[in-house]
Amino acid sequence: MTTVVGSLNLDMVARVTMLPAEGETVLATGYEEHGGGKGANQALAAARAGAPVRFVGRVGRDGAGQRLVEALAQAGVDVTKVEAVDAATGRAWIEVDDAGANRIVVVPGANAAWSARDMGTLFGADTEPSGWLLLQREVPDDVILEAALQAVAAGVPVMLNAAPSGPLPEGLAARLTTLVVNEHEAAGLLGCRESVVTADVTSAAIALLERGPAEVVITLGADGAVFASRNEVVHEPAFVVEVVDTTAAGDTFVGAFATRRGEGVPVRDALRFACAAAAEAVRVAGAQSSIPLRTAIEARLGG
Repeated sequence: MTTVVGSLNLDMVARVTMLPAEGETVLATGYEEHGGGKGANQALAAARAGAPVRFVGRVGRDGAGQRLVEALAQAGVDVTKVEAVDAATGRAWIEVDDAGANRIVVVPGANAAWSARDMGTLFGADTEPSGWLLLQREVPDDVILEAALQAVAAGVPVMLNAAPSGPLPEGLAARLTTLVVNEHEAAGLLGCRESVVTADVTSAAIALLERGPAEVVITLGADGAVFASRNEVVHEPAFVVEVVDTTAAGDTFVGAFATRRGEGVPVRDALRFACAAAAEAVRVAGAQSSIPLRTAIEARLGG
């Protein structure tokens, strides 16, 4: 079972012809609302890819929170550790242009209204064993670190998608089995320009390994992904598809990758599966509405 500790948001999506420049006002061509939050997206992606998943998070005592939790439950995710708190459910304002590019502002709300002491025991004798712990950075740092500490103590591998970008909590990197970042996030962790990462992704991945994780994955959008450990480096190309909306493509990649790693397949197979999942996701508008089922991923793979 995959355990996901993370965020749930209501995504408010404005469709625009072009993303506005600083100080510019543009008229939207459409508006939609979808379930989102990096944690919920990745949990749903893992579940649709075939993993048993349980989710640990917080929502507000409002209609939006109830809708988000119900959507995960309907997808087969165990939501018994999702609690309602006295704060508004998280929101994300998302602008998507005609090329599928996006710009996102997140209002954490209930996602920020808890701490490590509120989490309880994740891997005690009263819970099912978990194959992986999957984390992101839309909940407080002490929650992330506590979850990782519990996982390591229980012998559970830890995968962190270090998004949104920012410094990691002290002591977290050394407890990670797998660190997943895009080029922007990799540059932030390394203290360099994104162009430096783009110019030599392998060197960037190896530099991130020196920070403590056992494995690093750098996702490259249309250029696929690079995996690095102390034993191997693998570059998996992306699938060529028509892009409608890139929202949640990264989350889809992470959830699918975690699923296949939990199934014990070779890294290259897991990367190819995750790239196929992301390719399916960018073909459909919205966040959770775009996350593919395993049948669609396997069809993309040709099997």
